[in-house]
Amino acid sequence: MKKLRYLIYARDEAGSAEGTSAEDQVSRCEAGVKARGGKVWQTIVDHAEPEMKGPPPGLGTIMELSETHGNDWDVLIVDTCHRLMGAEVNVVHLLARLNQGGKGLVALQEQVDCAGPAARHLSLFTAMVEHERQLTRSHTRERMLALARDGYWPVGKIPFGYKRRNSRDHILIPDPKEAPFVKEAFRRYASGEPVPRILEDFKHVRGLSDKNVWRLLRNPIYTGRLPYDGQVYPGRQEALIDDTTFNQVQELLPKTTDAPRPTRRHYDYLLQGLAICVCGRTLTAYGTRGPNGRHYPYYRCPARPHCDASLIRADKVDEAVLAQVKALRLTKADLNHLTREAKEECERRRKRLETPLREVEEAIRELRDQQAQVEDALVTGRVEKENVHHFNERLNELNQQIEQLVKRQRDMQMALDEAIGPLSEPEAVAATIAQAANELSKHADDPEVKRHYLRCQLTRVDRLSEHDWRLIYLTGMEETITV
Repeated sequence: MKKLRYLIYARDEAGSAEGTSAEDQVSRCEAGVKARGGKVWQTIVDHAEPEMKGPPPGLGTIMELSETHGNDWDVLIVDTCHRLMGAEVNVVHLLARLNQGGKGLVALQEQVDCAGPAARHLSLFTAMVEHERQLTRSHTRERMLALARDGYWPVGKIPFGYKRRNSRDHILIPDPKEAPFVKEAFRRYASGEPVPRILEDFKHVRGLSDKNVWRLLRNPIYTGRLPYDGQVYPGRQEALIDDTTFNQVQELLPKTTDAPRPTRRHYDYLLQGLAICVCGRTLTAYGTRGPNGRHYPYYRCPARPHCDASLIRADKVDEAVLAQVKALRLTKADLNHLTREAKEECERRRKRLETPLREVEEAIRELRDQQAQVEDALVTGRVEKENVHHFNERLNELNQQIEQLVKRQRDMQMALDEAIGPLSEPEAVAATIAQAANELSKHADDPEVKRHYLRCQLTRVDRLSEHDWRLIYLTGMEETITV
């Protein structure tokens, strides 16, 4: 009978008990290989490094070897499954890769032996691991939710303005350095001051940016409540802001990314969210006041000064685009032809977008698995006191990575939806346009009606040059105007 070739994997951990070092693991694995009549093909060892973040590199090497040297080895052997499951990796993905490559798995302490003819049982073992992982995640979420329901901060990055009462505590107390800024920011924004002006007076406060302040102003935690997992619970932390001030601020905050910003604006930007710069970024609203006190609205690129596209008068572009759209007259035959062409183009776009979207979704799942493991370690108290800070830092990094990927997923899904969803039958398109036009005739001066009318027909308005713009309709038709 052919001797099976074994790949040994061992991993050190900080503060490991006696007899569990990487060298001890390798020795037991070598004895296990000898007892099974096999031979060692290669040994991979990951040593604990305090500064190392992310999954151990050895596990990634195993994944690569299953593809690049698939014919050179037969079985992965470890001292204990914990060396695989305790790492911040998707262990199910690793086991599935082994199963697909026809590899076996041996875990000595758990007496798991899926080597040789028994390798066919690896898929069953993978399913068991997946079930255990789902149970662990579910129990962790339940513990976190129970903490939130009782008013305790579960885990993760502490909101600006608060700090933990002590390193292992779930009760928040006001941070004497940051809490005053929170109170001042709410008070000044409620009185009508813009965020950039507020930030000017607090340049010395570390970790502040426009984005952080907008998020801060929307967070109900400063009223003594505790938002978690889509719900808001009574919190045990001291309130920094009263409900009246908080509600007043919410009324002034922008409701959506493409809506006008606060109600104190002097001009309603009809194309906000639709107008795209020559560099591909969405143009933002910008206003200036002349010497005579008159307000002048503009669209500008958020990448200025890196993007050298000039400011463009928003009122002139809005009027020109609205006039062009109102002048458009499409027959049923036009709509049939344009809709058919647009559907064909959308199908081509859909095929291009689906694969990268699936890749991003898989990356999010893997990061959430890692997040659940770190959260579980923190909540159950399995982390040594001196390592709590490192685990919290890792959790913050994972939260940021997930947030970025979720935003990317949302953008990609929106692009996919645009490629599939906006096209209706010609009759429905015509009816929607007619209804919006009827509303516009009755309320010609209402900016919301104008904005709705444009969004019923346009998907975007691209700036091509200093004065040229391309209008892209829901039907797929495009036309260029000069402003």
